[in-house]
Amino acid sequence: KTPLLLAQDAAHAYNAVIRKLGLESSRKLNLADSAGRLVPKPEKPSAQDSSTSSKKSKYYGISYHRHNRSFQAQYRNASGQKKTIGYYPTQEEAARAYNAKIKEHGLESMRVINEVDAAGRLVEKGARRGARLGSSPTVHEKSKYYGVYGNPSKTKWQARFADAGGRQKHIGYFHNQEDAARAVNASIKKHGLESIRKTNKVDAMGRLVAKPGSH
Repeated sequence: KTPLLLAQDAAHAYNAVIRKLGLESSRKLNLADSAGRLVPKPEKPSAQDSSTSSKKSKYYGISYHRHNRSFQAQYRNASGQKKTIGYYPTQEEAARAYNAKIKEHGLESMRVINEVDAAGRLVEKGARRGARLGSSPTVHEKSKYYGVYGNPSKTKWQARFADAGGRQKHIGYFHNQEDAARAVNASIKKHGLESIRKTNKVDAMGRLVAKPGSH
């Protein structure tokens, strides 16, 4: 065998031993792509690459995992439990895996997904936030979504819903209507009230649809 194949055999054997001993959380594993091919370990980062800003997540559901020197994708299921999807060499791969998992489980109305532009490129969450600056409620501004109410005194949007007995339940305060609306959807689904309470619709891209007459 060539030196490369010998190295790959050794890497697979190393991974097998780490898993057999249950040491995945405390020892580094050699990463593999979706086809099962080994991914070379990252080169030692330069001083510039090792800065905190280069590892700061640009997308939802993504965080930098220092131990594996890779990006971890996680999501919360319908019950709010955090689930790990996997580890990826780039933020973009992790973000797309996160989006796929949210869609696979039909959580678009409850969880934020990473937007993509017309060319299929991921939109950074910072850019999305910037487009919504100034979205705090004003005295005369009405909400575009069910279960969301402006609270100018707090300069935030309140999310609430009515339980099965009709009692109003406070969910929380949010800086923008969209996050408040998703919290409303999540609470209604969590309590099994979809048949008696309105939820905010989402389009095929996972974007919230404003309620009729709100424009």
